[in-house]
Order: sequence, then C-alpha cells, then structure tokens
Amino acid sequence: MPYASNAELPPEVRDRYSTECQSVFRRVWNDTYEKSGDETRAFATAHTAAGNCEEAKVGVEGYAVKTAKPLDFNLTEEGEVKVAFATLGDMASPKTDDIDKDGDVSLKGSMPVGKAIPISAYAHKSWPERGGDLPTGRGVIEEHDGLAVFKGQFFLDTSHGRDTYHTVKGLGELQEWSHGYKEVESKPGTWAGRKANIITKFDVFEVSPVLVGAGNSTRTLAIKQDGDDDGLPDGLSYADDTDRVLAVVKAWVERTDELATLRGASRGKAGRVLSNANRDRIAKVLAALRESSGFIADLDALLRETDPDRTDNEDARKALEVEWLRTSARLRDILTTH
Repeated sequence: MPYASNAELPPEVRDRYSTECQSVFRRVWNDTYEKSGDETRAFATAHTAAGNCEEAKVGVEGYAVKTAKPLDFNLTEEGEVKVAFATLGDMASPKTDDIDKDGDVSLKGSMPVGKAIPISAYAHKSWPERGGDLPTGRGVIEEHDGLAVFKGQFFLDTSHGRDTYHTVKGLGELQEWSHGYKEVESKPGTWAGRKANIITKFDVFEVSPVLVGAGNSTRTLAIKQDGDDDGLPDGLSYADDTDRVLAVVKAWVERTDELATLRGASRGKAGRVLSNANRDRIAKVLAALRESSGFIADLDALLRETDPDRTDNEDARKALEVEWLRTSARLRDILTTH
C-alpha cells in the first residue's frame, strides 16, 4: 500500500534521511509501486532517489545533479551515444509533465547549446568530491523537439570507458541518466496551474549514467547500434563480446546483491522483501545456470588444460617439488660454507 505520510515510512528510512529526502523517498516509492506493482523495485528506486536528494550538492555550493528516466535504448559498436537528459518546457503551452520530480521546469533555450562536456564515471563519480574517477566519454549539448540532448561517444579505447559502455548497454531500458549543473537564472512561479521553480538558464558540466532518475519523459534517443535483431553489432570480436558479457553479469550480480540490503527497510512490513515477480525472475536465471552446468564444466576443463603452470600428472609434480627442495638445500649449503 502507498505511504500517505512520512510517519508511515519504515523506521530505518526515517532514521537515515532528512525530512525533505523522506518526502522524496515516499513520493518515488508510491510512484514506482503504482506503475510497476513491484515493492522490491519501489524500495530500490526510492532509496536511490533519497540518496541523490541527500547528495544534491555535488560538493561546491550551488552545484547539483538532476536525473532523467530513459524510454528508448540502443548502442553502436563505435560507442556513439545520444541521450535526452531533460524535458524543456514551452511558455506557450505549459504542461504538468514539464515539472520534474524536483519541482523544477527547465525552459526551452535554457541549456548551453554547443558546450562540450564529459560523460562522468557512473553515478557522477568523476567529481573530486565523489572519487575523482576518470571520465568515460565526451560530447556536446544540443536542443531538439523540446528536449535537452547530449550527443557524444564513450572512450572505448580505455578500460573505464569500455566497461561503462557495456554496463549501460547491458542495462538497456533500465538505464537512466543525470546531469551535473548550476542554475544561472531561475524564479518561483506557476506552471500549468501548479507551483514550480522555473529555470531559464543553466550551466551544465557533465552527464552521467545513474541507477534512478527524477526527470519526466526523457530518454536515451540513441546509443546507436548497427547489427541484427539480436541486439549485438555485426562483427563483434570475441574479446569485445566477452567484455560485454562480463559487464552485464557484473551489473546483474551487483543489482541482485542490493536486494539483500532492502531487508532492513522492509522490517515491520510483512512480505516486502522479495516480490513474486522477482522470485520468478531469479528462479529462471538459476534454471538457466543449471542447464549450462555441463558447458561450465567444459570451460573449467579447458582452463585447466591450457594452464601454463599445469604439469601432466601428479608424479611429475611431486618429482619437480623434490628437485626444488634438493636444489634449495644445495644452495643453502653453498651460501653457508663460502
């Protein structure tokens, strides 16, 4: 059931977040649950949104981050990316959907069109205050059809750029985006009959893939991909395909591992630990893994047989060990008598 007030939130949520960010948690939980019916997902997205709320200041006064939920998703072999990271409101036809979950309206013409900016490490980790990780790509800001758009490319010749590329691709429609910005000009007002903060001028410093967004009707327009209907680019090398699989598996394992952390937030609310839908999904993955057990055994055997340190049999290994001990003893004798 939706939370009607912050007082109804689990004690762990109230203890963890400020009053303002509890409201963010409650609003996002209710919205996600209403759309998906999945309580586990609602807790995950609400915790991320509340965490973003607590860290709204990136580390320098006046700087913040704003996130947007994508609808469409594709990737190219070259790592080209085109992301709509903000919906832009039109003064001539204000709509309630223009108001994002932070209560802001970004106006058409408010973005620094043509400015070159980096793609930050995942979750804005390239800011010094968040770790100073290397950027994963670069591009420029554009405006198209009422959307603020970032058009750029991942650094596929670097490990961090390639890993982020494969993770973003693996998450597909689940991937959301955020941009680090500073409000240059804004004023409180009314938009489509609702109170809102109307932003007329931004300065944007980076975009970043994140786990959850706060924007409305924004999307990844194209992380374009040439290829077949299976979603894989033509001519993908075995090395690149292996890197892709590793990134997807890592992202899925980390996301699944986060389910355990939701238990704390679900205490006192029976049944809000793991939904039936997610239990079915995990069961299908386990079934697929069991079916591939023979293949896994074959791969394990292949690795053993191609191990450069492998000896052909146990007797040879023991003989090598005995010879090593004899040589070591002889060396000690030489060193102690000369």
